[in-house]
Amino acid sequence: MILCGKYSGPCLHFASSHFCKVQETLKLAWRISQVSFSMYGNEDGCIVSEN
Repeated sequence: MILCGKYSGPCLHFASSHFCKVQETLKLAWRISQVSFSMYGNEDGCIVSEN
């Protein structure tokens, strides 16, 4: 599963979710202006969960 929006709004979706992909794009754009976010997520701006 991919956890998107953990720090800017709840959003839990499977990786195949279109909405999650949109969130990934938004998080990446946001991370460009918030460098500190990089320590919370991967290059897609989302946190990958093994659960």
